[in-house]
Amino acid sequence: MQAATHQSSMDHTRPKLHLPPDSKQLPGVCYLELRGKELYTNDLTRFYRSEQDARKLSSYDVKLSKTDNNLLVDLSDMPLSHWMELTATEDKFETQIQSFLKARLSLEQFMIASYLDKKVELKQEYLSLEKELKELLFAAQDIRSYTRHLPDLAQKIESMWQADHQGSSFPARAFTDDCFQGRCETPATVPDARKKNLFSCLPSVGQWAEDLPRVRVPQRLRLEDILKIKKGSVFSRVLAHELKSLLGLDEAPLFLQFLPSEAVKDVVSQCSFKDAMEGLNLQHGKYPHLIHLFCLAKGQKLTKPLLDLILKLGIWNSFFDRSAFREDIILGDSDPSEGQGTRVKGFTRAISGSNPHNLSRMLMNAELSEALKDLRARDKKDILPKILKDWFGVTLEPGESLDQKLDETIKQLEVLETYVRDSLFGSLDKIAAHHPGLLAELGLLDEDDEFSGDDLLQFGLFNQGDSTNDAPIVKVAMEKAIRCFRDGHTVLLPDPTGKSLVKATSEDQVRSTRGAVVFKKR
Repeated sequence: MQAATHQSSMDHTRPKLHLPPDSKQLPGVCYLELRGKELYTNDLTRFYRSEQDARKLSSYDVKLSKTDNNLLVDLSDMPLSHWMELTATEDKFETQIQSFLKARLSLEQFMIASYLDKKVELKQEYLSLEKELKELLFAAQDIRSYTRHLPDLAQKIESMWQADHQGSSFPARAFTDDCFQGRCETPATVPDARKKNLFSCLPSVGQWAEDLPRVRVPQRLRLEDILKIKKGSVFSRVLAHELKSLLGLDEAPLFLQFLPSEAVKDVVSQCSFKDAMEGLNLQHGKYPHLIHLFCLAKGQKLTKPLLDLILKLGIWNSFFDRSAFREDIILGDSDPSEGQGTRVKGFTRAISGSNPHNLSRMLMNAELSEALKDLRARDKKDILPKILKDWFGVTLEPGESLDQKLDETIKQLEVLETYVRDSLFGSLDKIAAHHPGLLAELGLLDEDDEFSGDDLLQFGLFNQGDSTNDAPIVKVAMEKAIRCFRDGHTVLLPDPTGKSLVKATSEDQVRSTRGAVVFKKR
C-alpha cells in the first residue's frame, strides 16, 4: 500500500508515512455470491449488455470488463450522485439494489438462526417479535434508511447551536472540497465456515473481486491553520435528547477498543455508545451507531423491545456493524456452476447501511451534499424531487421552489458533515499531541519525525480494524482511559470472565486491560 499524495499546497514538509506495499498487506476481500433464483431473475446481462441500456450507462462511471464467459461490472467508483440518478430513472437498477438487500438479509438471517440455536430460552420472545425484527433487519441494510433522516438531525443540531450562540448560524463549509486518494488496507478473508452452503465465488472472477475501491481522504481548510469551532457538545447533546425521547436511552458513554459483547450489552441497552477515535479505525467513526438508532427509531422501525432482543441474542453486528472490507456481495444472473453470465460488484460500498464505514465516510467526505450539488449542476431538475424524497425524506410541497428546497437540504447536510469532520480532526490533533512517538512505534515514521493530526488521519483511514489491536494503539486507548480516570470520570473494565464490567479503582488496573467504558461525569 503506497502512501497517498497530499494535494495541499500549504505544507510540503510533512514527513511521508512508510506504508507497506499492497502485496504484503492486502490479502483481499471475501466476495460472496448468493445462490438462489432471486438474483437470477434480474437479467443483469440484458441491462448491462444491450445496446439500448449500454447507451444509458455510458454517462456513468461504470467499469465493464470480461473474463472467460463473464461480463464483469464494477460500480465501486461510481459517485453517489450517479447512484441517486440511476435509482430515480431505472427501475431495473433499483431491482438490483433490492436483490442486494435481500442477499444481505438472507446472510444475516442465517447468522441470526445460528445464534438463536445457542439461546433457546429466547426463542419465544424472538417468535413474538419476528415480523418486526425482520422488517428492521431489512431496513438496516439500506443506507437510505439513514440518509432520509439526516436533514432532520442536522436541523436539530443547528437549532441547538443557535440557542447556544445567540442565534448565529453554524459555520458550514469549514473545509475545502479537495480530497486525495489512497487504498484501504483489508484484513484476512472471512472464514469458510461462515459462508458454508450459502456462497461461492467463481475462480475466473477471483482477481477482479479482490480489486479494492479507493477511499477519499478529507483535508481541512488551513486559513487559520486549525479550524476551531466552539461547538461544545452540541452533536452529543442532540443525539442524547432524541434517543432519550425515542428509545428511553441515557447519555452514551465512550467505548475504548474492542469490548466483549456479553460484558457491555446492558450498557448498550441502557445508553448505546460512542466509539473513541483512539483506536484509529477512523472509517468507522465516532457517532455512527447513535445515528443508526436515531434514524431507525425516527423511521418507526426500531423500538426499545427490539433493541433489547438484539442485544440479548448477541446479533448487533447483523444490524449495525458489518464491514465492507471483510465481505462483499456480487450479484449474478446465472448459476455460479455454469461459469458464465454477468457479475456486478460495488453495491456494498454505496448501499449497505449495516456497514458503519459507509455512513461515516459519506459524512466525513461531504458526499451527500456534493451529490445534490452535482445533480443540480447537471440540470437534473426532473428527477431531483424524487431523489430528495427517496434519499433524504424531503417532500416538495405544491408551490415550493425546488431551488429553495435544494439550498435548504444542502445546507442542513453541510452542517452535519462539517460537524463530523471537525470532530474527527479535533480528536486526531489531541492524539498526536499526547502521543508524539506513536507512528514511529508503528514503524510508519522515522523516530525523530514530527507529525500532525492530518498524518494520523492518513494512517487511520488505511487501518481497517485488525491493526487496532497493535500494542501501540492499545496503549493510546488505555492512556485515554487513564486520563479520564484521573479527571474523575467513571471507568468500567471487563472482568476476567469477559461477561460483566467492574468499576476501575486504580490507574494500574486500567493500564493492565485492553478495553474500557468511560462515563463522563456530569
